[in-house]
Amino acid sequence: MNNRLFFFLLGRMLCIDGIVFLFPVGIAFFVGTEGLFLPSFFAALVLSVGCIYYGRHHNKQCSVRESAWYMGVIWMVMTGLGMIPFFLTGQYSVGDAFFESASACTTTGIVLHPVYIQQIAVLGIWRGVLTWLGGLHFILLLATIMPQVSGCFGLFLSARQRIHFSPLFHQLDGRAKRLGFLYVCFTLLIISGYVLCHMPLQDALVQALLTVSMGGGYQTLGAYAHMPSVLGVTSIGMLLGAGNFLLFSKEMRYERLKDMFCDIEWRVFMGLILCGGLGIAVVLYRICSYSMIEAIEYGLFHTLSFLSTSGYVLTDVAKWPDMAVFILFISAFIGGGMGSVTGGLRIIRCIILIKVAIQEMKRTLHPRMVLHISVNKMPVEMQIMSRILTYFFLFVAVFFVSTLVISLGGISPLTAMGLSIGALSSTGTTVYLFSHGDIVFLPMWVKVYSALLMIIGRIEIFSFFIMVQTGIQYLRRQW
Repeated sequence: MNNRLFFFLLGRMLCIDGIVFLFPVGIAFFVGTEGLFLPSFFAALVLSVGCIYYGRHHNKQCSVRESAWYMGVIWMVMTGLGMIPFFLTGQYSVGDAFFESASACTTTGIVLHPVYIQQIAVLGIWRGVLTWLGGLHFILLLATIMPQVSGCFGLFLSARQRIHFSPLFHQLDGRAKRLGFLYVCFTLLIISGYVLCHMPLQDALVQALLTVSMGGGYQTLGAYAHMPSVLGVTSIGMLLGAGNFLLFSKEMRYERLKDMFCDIEWRVFMGLILCGGLGIAVVLYRICSYSMIEAIEYGLFHTLSFLSTSGYVLTDVAKWPDMAVFILFISAFIGGGMGSVTGGLRIIRCIILIKVAIQEMKRTLHPRMVLHISVNKMPVEMQIMSRILTYFFLFVAVFFVSTLVISLGGISPLTAMGLSIGALSSTGTTVYLFSHGDIVFLPMWVKVYSALLMIIGRIEIFSFFIMVQTGIQYLRRQW
């Protein structure tokens, strides 16, 4: 493995973390709590300098193996840095701090101790910064490292093959800057929107960081949940975060915008929001005491929230009819677009899986018929189809195994399913779809396992298995 390039890239990412950490550290100085955040800042600074210095004489190309390891290590390091302030408050155990940090860094949105977040305002800002950094890391990896690992799992198709992915360092660097700049612009836009809605600046800042990064959670909107203007800005933020950044990053000309709206993944995404939202609206209108307008508003907003894996809720969705809850659960399972900040299985993969199933049925009836699959007028190679089928199997297998493991912690199977798919798809609110059980009282090993599952889901599962495979091969060589 090219260790020097690995450490150089790690140092560059930690340098970004250290710069962003200056913001909560600066605020903490005014309220006298800087001691909570300075250790994370200095640790990020020292690690960044050390990694960049060690990897300064690196090669210009990265391999699949080091790309997979980089994706896993960067989230583990970021989670480790993020957990320090939570632990230093004295209110979190090591396991709770690790879970809270992993939930924020992977944009899952589960808050173990919301009371502490409310009591220590700077801690809420810290959590928002971690969530925003998690989204930024994912965007940067999407433009640089992830094509090396996930290119044959639908990412190239999502980019419409007009973006040339290369493992060369200088090309990775330029593309990352464009996507990072776009992510920052979206954040500033949503902050401005919340401020125009008469939201206090601190609340607008934290809310925008959570919205753009798809890191919303249960009761995150709080007192603003019933303000139409705030809900409108939140919906725009979720749509921007769920959009294809690989297409957004192109020149904003009419032809490019036309590509965006003609993209099959985006059209299916909007269609799912409409169908799922109207389905929930019908259920709420006929069974619950909602007016037609309220039912449509709640249906569309919550479908967008769960399909984009944000997890915002406006009411206690656990009390909704089973059909409405099931639609939200399936929405979180499917997830958003391939080139977005969202999690889940991803829409482009679901489209290909459905087309493969239809093709096989036709082939059964007509064995000699020559069939092919295309997406966005581009042919899908057999290698991509087979790898997407493999990814789907691994995703479902990890989901069921994790549900079984988590249920050993003494919670109901449905709640275990909600926590499992919430961790895998970065939609933590799914744990509250089936019960009001407090996950604070879960055994420590369940929290640690769930935190690791969040990281596995964020690095696209296959990277985890590449890490395991290369680790086993290394141990065999040493043995």
